Amino acid sequence: DRLVGLVRRDHPFIGERLTLNQFLQTDQVAMGSPSQSDQIIKRALGRKAQQRSIVLEVSHYMALPSILARSDLLTVIPQSLADEFTRDELVKTVPMPFKSEAFKVRQFWHRRMHYDAGHRWIRGVIAELFTTGRTVSTEKPSLTSEQQ
Repeated sequence: DRLVGLVRRDHPFIGERLTLNQFLQTDQVAMGSPSQSDQIIKRALGRKAQQRSIVLEVSHYMALPSILARSDLLTVIPQSLADEFTRDELVKTVPMPFKSEAFKVRQFWHRRMHYDAGHRWIRGVIAELFTTGRTVSTEKPSLTSEQQ
């Protein structure tokens, strides 16, 4: 995967391209916990990364589309996730104004959930969405009498 910028579709000063100056001066939303995106940006920009204007931190990527659609904020997320968010046409992607390294999107969960049938099912749905890029069935499998 690669990083892209995500802004509202009718952003007042970010068009189809994003300059480095715009990237550094635009108020941004970032993930609250350490993220791969943040580390990649820091490696790509070096000291300039400190000039970013992060005004909001969120704990879940799913909060981003509604925040961006109603503001002039910018965020940086994996392309595969941005592709899902742009389906409703409220937000758009813009290429990053710097070269960013490729990376893998991974899932993490608590070990107590590792063998939980429902959790295993949703992890499989998410993995298939991000590896195939296509719509998958979200029908939950029936539980056996041992699992009930």
